Amino acid sequence: MLLYLWVETYKGEEKVQIYYKDKNEYKVLEAKNFNQLDTLYKKFTKDFGCKFDSKYMELIGKIYLRIQSAAKPNISIGDKEYFRKYFHFDEQFNNDFYCIIWDIEFTKQIITSWNMEPQKIKTKDLMEFVDVESIDQLKLNEVRKLKKYDPVILVSYDPINNPVLIDGNHRVYSKKNQPNLYLDAYFLDDFLSIECMAGDVFRYLYALHYNIIKLINYDLGNIAKEDLDEMLINIK
Repeated sequence: MLLYLWVETYKGEEKVQIYYKDKNEYKVLEAKNFNQLDTLYKKFTKDFGCKFDSKYMELIGKIYLRIQSAAKPNISIGDKEYFRKYFHFDEQFNNDFYCIIWDIEFTKQIITSWNMEPQKIKTKDLMEFVDVESIDQLKLNEVRKLKKYDPVILVSYDPINNPVLIDGNHRVYSKKNQPNLYLDAYFLDDFLSIECMAGDVFRYLYALHYNIIKLINYDLGNIAKEDLDEMLINIK
């Protein structure tokens, strides 16, 4: 979901409505520290605490505590553009969730500094990654009037084994009836994706989910012991 939309063709009243809607939603998220993961954490430690070397459980515990004590991110609603994505767990985890927010302006600076070149990707392939919940009809109408589009931005997200479309959801969705049309797209790996997150709390949330997934895959025999330590994200 786009935290801040600012299109000059919007009427003043519409700009204000969008701004306050985003601001109110952000306040609710901020009050929850962008997550509800108590059940997930407690269930994981209960189910796997006796299976793994204590150093792995200590790592998970340390990251969990870092999430609780992380400083509030410096997010300037009304001045910059951000993208937020919710990650939900099912009923056995009491519908726990967490939210990651990416700084779009900073992401574009990273792309420029790395001299990245966009790829050509078909609309039908990009549609798989569109966050439909983020589609705003007002913004969609404006995007449809554009004659030239900037490249969209995808970031890798290892814990779900799928990319996340952090910039360009409306551009892609506006072309859904042209499935074979090619759009320009930048693709950032997990390392750069983490760099572009809007605060340390989001990096800790990512690390917690990532490490839990890797440890479960190790327990299932999908990851060798000699590879596990190299894969896990360590927090200083």
